[in-house]
Amino acid sequence: MPTEKSHMSKYSNDPGIPSGSGKDVIAEIYKSLKASAFYPANHPLRNDIIRQTYQLLLGFLHGKNLALLITRNGLFAAEGGAAIENSLAAKSLARELFVREIQRLCFLPDLSMEEFECFLSLLTADPQKIIADGGMEKALADREIRNIVTNEIDITAVFTKKAVSEDETGEPAQASGMIGESRAIFELPPVDDMEDMEVGEIIEAMKNESGDERYCGLAGLLLSKSRALKAQGGFEELMPILLFLMEQCSDASKGRIRRDAAHAAFAGAADGEMTGYLLDCLADRNFKAKENAYGILARLGEKAVDPTIQKLNSSDNIHSRKALATVLIRIGKPAVPALLALLKDHRWYVVRSMLAILGEIRCSECVSELRPTLHHEDVRVVKESIRCLTKTGGPEAVEMLIDLLADQDQSVKGQAIFSLGILKSEKAVDPLMDIVRKRDLFLKTLQLKKDAVRSIGLIGSKKPLPRLMKIVGKRHLFAAGRWRELKIAAVGAIGLIGGEASYDFLLSMAARGGTVGMACGEVIESMNRKDNRQS
Repeated sequence: MPTEKSHMSKYSNDPGIPSGSGKDVIAEIYKSLKASAFYPANHPLRNDIIRQTYQLLLGFLHGKNLALLITRNGLFAAEGGAAIENSLAAKSLARELFVREIQRLCFLPDLSMEEFECFLSLLTADPQKIIADGGMEKALADREIRNIVTNEIDITAVFTKKAVSEDETGEPAQASGMIGESRAIFELPPVDDMEDMEVGEIIEAMKNESGDERYCGLAGLLLSKSRALKAQGGFEELMPILLFLMEQCSDASKGRIRRDAAHAAFAGAADGEMTGYLLDCLADRNFKAKENAYGILARLGEKAVDPTIQKLNSSDNIHSRKALATVLIRIGKPAVPALLALLKDHRWYVVRSMLAILGEIRCSECVSELRPTLHHEDVRVVKESIRCLTKTGGPEAVEMLIDLLADQDQSVKGQAIFSLGILKSEKAVDPLMDIVRKRDLFLKTLQLKKDAVRSIGLIGSKKPLPRLMKIVGKRHLFAAGRWRELKIAAVGAIGLIGGEASYDFLLSMAARGGTVGMACGEVIESMNRKDNRQS
């Protein structure tokens, strides 16, 4: 894949999009995208639509580039920022590109049919997976697609507003524009007349600077000073710089260009050795500025994930492990792909740790990938996986937990029962009631039945009330003491479900007296107190 710089001269002759044939090209590209998603591979109609679009696009290029800028609401020509005609196809194509974090798209004149077809297939893939795997730029590079380029811009020209890039013929060309929503990470060039400024002076100047060009120059200079500090091991001096840059990144009054510049300077200063220093600090119980370190690493995001995981898995200190796990939790979803990859690790304690962190992140999109851990050879991993599913929740998690009700390990089954009660899914009521009703004359599985009854009460569905009432009212000759325990558990569940029918039943049972009657009386008092509080 050619480097970004090698593309710069090619981009300098980006044409605008004329209203006639250009509009047709956009519409046909979107039509091909829909055909690629709808028809199976090698379907004749799919292939014909894509081939026709490719021929139209190739004729339109005719030795030039087609470069587009993408926003949430439409497409713009890279030259001059003119909007493409506001057609439904243009808007729809813009949305498909935008959700995949493509802000700039360029078709080069040597585009092949295979490259175009592969690009369409990438646009039909799950956007989150493309982003998690490194973005569309990486996906194109991995597939050796050289004539479709995304998100590569000459940032220096954008910020200095110099039309100075030269194309391959040596003729000067106008630099590309940049849309406000671009989030490119870039190297910031220091400005010559600022070189003698000290760090404190740069920071004060950035606080008060309102011009984009000078602000970006100051940010570039601050990055240069920060790298010098890193090289000298001046990590403590870097901390206030990073905290300042984080504030700048979050200050909406700065505008997108200045916030992007601050973020680029922050990312360049915080990665590498500085990341390692912060992780070492967090491993130290006596380190006082933990929240600052957590904030910096969380802002750094994906770049901090691998170093944190490596340090976590090599640590044998419980304080250190908790602190490093907190870093990954604060980073959140950018850490998920790396955590999921380690669920296949041969070390049970590594898998358990990753599950604990995933549970705190609560990534509902990755629930299905937890399924193998429910059948792990180590029961400690299985139980952590159940806890992870409970924290994450959702219909798929409920289904997986219901499947565990058939597990042979009673402790695993018990934890699944408890978790289904926490998740309060009515879909679990019948499977839980099956456990309660399963024939067991001497109640050898009393604890499981009590757990199931309790979870049914937590779910709160009125559907199982008749069955629960039958359990309370029925008499038993064998194992009477154990059946009494189950009855009292059922009384508690009826109270949790509540309602007029529950109240009347408990009132009638309380009148009978005895241990179960006393339990009914206590539940009635609890229901009355709850009603009084609510009124």
